[in-house]
Amino acid sequence: MKEVANRIQEIIKNKGISNSEMADSIGLPRPILSHILSGRNKPSLAVIQKITETYSDIDVKWLLVGEVSETRISTQKEMETDSNDTKKGEPSEKQEVKSPQGVALKNPSRTTALTSNNEITQIVHYFTDGTFKVFTPDA
Repeated sequence: MKEVANRIQEIIKNKGISNSEMADSIGLPRPILSHILSGRNKPSLAVIQKITETYSDIDVKWLLVGEVSETRISTQKEMETDSNDTKKGEPSEKQEVKSPQGVALKNPSRTTALTSNNEITQIVHYFTDGTFKVFTPDA
């Protein structure tokens, strides 16, 4: 879990905010964030959710395991294409929607079709005590 704490510290550094500002922005008591960053406590699922909801540019998969999700990569490419195609002052036809994992999806109606043809590369189990375990299927 120290890696997650390191990635939270990286977010703080990249955003140019203090630990206290991060804690306040996600509605977390400052001592709890301090304990997470020091490695004393593990971040709960609620903390991970608060971070990815508050900072929508943070990919939950990256925060948890250090990898950027394929959905996030393709969504970013779509967003760049849309912003280049949209004339100034003209609204985009596509509406951004967030999945339960905090990943921005341009066309949520296509989500089922996209995921049904893909292989499962990772399964994350979240436990009631706020911890999680990542499973990777054997190749």
